[in-house]
Amino acid sequence: MVRCMTTVWRLAATSVTLLALLAAGDRLVAGAVGQSAEWRHGTQNPRQRILWDREDDGSRVVIVGDSVLASCYVNTPAQTLWARLEARLGAPVFPAALDGATPADLLLVARRVAARWPAGTIALVGVHPARIFVDEGPVPETSRYEAWLDDGSSPFASRLGPFLADHVFLVGRYERLQEYFHGTLATEATYYGAGVNRDRHWKDDGFARWRFDDLARVLEAGGAHRLLSRLDWIDAIDAELRRGGLRPVFVLTPLNQAQLHEHAAGHERVPEMLAASRARLLERLEGRGHEFIDLYTALDAAAFADLIHPNVRGDDGLAAALAAALRGERRATP
Repeated sequence: MVRCMTTVWRLAATSVTLLALLAAGDRLVAGAVGQSAEWRHGTQNPRQRILWDREDDGSRVVIVGDSVLASCYVNTPAQTLWARLEARLGAPVFPAALDGATPADLLLVARRVAARWPAGTIALVGVHPARIFVDEGPVPETSRYEAWLDDGSSPFASRLGPFLADHVFLVGRYERLQEYFHGTLATEATYYGAGVNRDRHWKDDGFARWRFDDLARVLEAGGAHRLLSRLDWIDAIDAELRRGGLRPVFVLTPLNQAQLHEHAAGHERVPEMLAASRARLLERLEGRGHEFIDLYTALDAAAFADLIHPNVRGDDGLAAALAAALRGERRATP
């Protein structure tokens, strides 16, 4: 018995020593890397901040959504939706939108936000008007970001993952460290005003028309792709955020009415499908008592890069409307 206890104590002492050495090594790397100019001025993709940023910036408003709320068509960081909303609210706003996020991804984002942000935080959840809602049915629950967002399926694992990410430098900054050591860590400004990610107007070139025709083909083929969503996704997001004590507010983002009218010739079913889906969504939101802000007709044609994505003017208009709603100047329902 004594020998057994001695062995246990030795193992415990060895484990504590090993953990202390690992912690010291982690602090050493954090100190050495954190002081470099490349680390201090470099960043990962700001449109994927929910995947890599563990710093508490004091934000009590979080934007959850896909590319429509990810400010894909602006030229500078100051023109992003979150920067414009911060300026109007006078408080930090965290962008948790992900380009191409599916409903399955947004549920995972909501779960991470609920685990990391304090009770009372407002989660603005974007729902774009080209998403086709069905009552129930075999809609594929695909995810693009599950490998980065799934913190574990068990209660222990779901707590351990965020804990390690928050407290262990090498874990929480793993992707950014990879870019740092490969010399590919870029400054924030490099993600704006270049290539596709720049301010644009839907009539500038054929970009918006091509995207509309692609959307029309998908919808007319039955929408058997990421645009299909079950209505219970809305309920699941709401429940996940409320479980963490957060305040979910669904944001029904605008539709470019001018482009829909101009390009619908030959695709007459598209406006009907979008209208039917919107009616179904509104009925669900109102019937379940979900809080929402309806911005469906909030922007003029000059505010769009295509059918659903805002440009610089559009993001500024969205920020103004959201700030007004959060201040109680614009009606949020119910």
